[in-house]
Amino acid sequence: MSAAGSGRLRSVRWRGFGAVLDPDWRVRLSASAARPVRLEQRRTADDRVRVGDARAVSSTASAAVAHYGERMPPAEPLTALHRRIHESAAEAVRAGRPAVDPVPVDGDARWGLSLVALPDADTRAALQAAAAGLASTTANPHVAYDAGDLHMTVRSLEGFADEVPEAVIDRYCERLTSALRGVGPLTVRFEGMFLTSTGVVACGHPDPVLPLARERLAADAAAHGWNQVRGGDAARIRDTAHVSLMVFRDAAARDDRLVDHVEASHGTALGTMTVDRLALVTYTVSGDGVKLHRRGWVPL
Repeated sequence: MSAAGSGRLRSVRWRGFGAVLDPDWRVRLSASAARPVRLEQRRTADDRVRVGDARAVSSTASAAVAHYGERMPPAEPLTALHRRIHESAAEAVRAGRPAVDPVPVDGDARWGLSLVALPDADTRAALQAAAAGLASTTANPHVAYDAGDLHMTVRSLEGFADEVPEAVIDRYCERLTSALRGVGPLTVRFEGMFLTSTGVVACGHPDPVLPLARERLAADAAAHGWNQVRGGDAARIRDTAHVSLMVFRDAAARDDRLVDHVEASHGTALGTMTVDRLALVTYTVSGDGVKLHRRGWVPL
């Protein structure tokens, strides 16, 4: 591969919500199981219009299977990861100084076209009840998710675009159906809640199908790139399985009751979902919350 600085290598870094790769680097999976995955520098002038760029990246599902047995290593055990994320946010939330995720504009990395799992009716009801319980514990204008907008992100495929044409949806449906063929239904058990810097989420504990699906999707993304806007998952593989229940808005009062309520939920069963298809969705994000729009389906 020819690229500026292609002789320099860096190791994968694991942190936060996934395996994080530096934004100016692309994944290069080793063809040998005995060699670690490394990164090869490949800078681009513009991250927005690069459908063809990623096709030059040497990354295949077979190489991932050879190295990891089709599973990326977790950054740390999920329970410990959830606790660490929660503790890093709790002090600011208690003090009434939460981070507020800005409303996205065209070209932003967040809130773009995504592949998500939608909970079944019983799990959705349990999660929605948890979200409503959160709303009752705060005097601040934080926004709880409506039942129909609850979801677990498998992978963010693109950054935010004002319009996502049906042709883009159709291409992703075809690509991802092929990438995920034979993966099988995935199951996630939800138990308790934890804080993030920008909201409250339900803790998910997935079976091995989810990391396998994410690895397949990462290999597909490396082979095909993106269509409109480079997204936040272009340089990482997520390692949590959470469902967002509340997004923070500017606070005027302390949120001790909210934090105490979240911490008291640890260990509380919030349902188990098994899904045999994933939804392609886009979002409308405003001061009133997050609305999800179903655009297509990808079978598992």
